[in-house]
Amino acid sequence: MEPKPHRFHYKVFMFWLDLDEIDSIAKKFWLISRNRFNMFNFRDSDHLQLPADKPDYGLPAFPKCETAKP
Repeated sequence: MEPKPHRFHYKVFMFWLDLDEIDSIAKKFWLISRNRFNMFNFRDSDHLQLPADKPDYGLPAFPKCETAKP
């Protein structure tokens, strides 16, 4: 017996945008909204909520990436 190969195919559409700019983007494009029903809606509850005064609080520190010197 051999393992049977499996494949999954999903059609996925993603936005690349700054969540801090959602309100201004929603004013420009009527299909996008924040915290209300629409074709593309962004709910605050779907994203990590950080304290406004310490947005990096509780997140792991990533090491700085050093570029290779030629």
